[in-house]
Amino acid sequence: MCRGRFRDEEVAIKQLFWDNTMREDVVMQDLAKEVESFRHLRHKRLVTFIGACLEIPHPCIVTEYMPGGSLHHLLHVRKLQLPLLHAINMCMQLADGVRYLHSQNPVVVHRDLKTQNVVLDLNLNVKLCDFGLTESMERTHISKKNNGGSPRYMAPELFDCKTKITEKVDLWAMGCIFIEIFGGTLPYESINSLAELTRELLVHKRPPSLPGQIPDDLKPIISGCHNFDHRSRPSADQVFEQLAECKRHMRQVGAIPDATTSKAACRSSEASARSRRSRTAGAGA
Repeated sequence: MCRGRFRDEEVAIKQLFWDNTMREDVVMQDLAKEVESFRHLRHKRLVTFIGACLEIPHPCIVTEYMPGGSLHHLLHVRKLQLPLLHAINMCMQLADGVRYLHSQNPVVVHRDLKTQNVVLDLNLNVKLCDFGLTESMERTHISKKNNGGSPRYMAPELFDCKTKITEKVDLWAMGCIFIEIFGGTLPYESINSLAELTRELLVHKRPPSLPGQIPDDLKPIISGCHNFDHRSRPSADQVFEQLAECKRHMRQVGAIPDATTSKAACRSSEASARSRRSRTAGAGA
């Protein structure tokens, strides 16, 4: 991914590179599929599609540029601790983007939700990106010809050849991202092999760990996303409403401040993170 300019605006350019193990026509078919997956989608929680080049030697996709980088970098590299209200708002924005995808006819399933595919503006508002595995559910489920996705974020049914894939795989992954937003680790961080991960999900049925600092009001929402029976998981629309109700309740009981106070706290956290990075750079000089 690199930056460029298009009609005097900064844009993100996703360039395709491949080696001799992949056929040119297959690469171009995959790129065309990704473009077709989201070029008609328009929502404030999705990066905007601008254009694409489907010709050799410079195949690429051009999208809106998000200057805040990825959510993964914010949480796991910069290690920014988000104020509670801002964390809830982030989760609501994420659920808002997913419920838009799932409201399409046919339903659009992202299939590769993870913090690396959530990007930020300078105010830390989130948008979904990277629709390379996105698929429409033309019937009631998706074929398993390509499970794709990132194993740590993949729902149990993606490891089980006997279970159908539905839009509920996005709910499992979204729950994983919620945990990270509230200070948790990467899902199944201590597991290093696909076999072990499969055993944890299909045999031990262990969901991703909830960090202790997650407020009690939010734990049932995240646990619902991690129901091992995909039919019992809530919809993205239900999760959005649950988060909104949780936010209202926590504000009523004084558990979270008003928006103005939270924004000031978030700016303070950002300043602290910048200060830490500056001291680290100075120590290494």
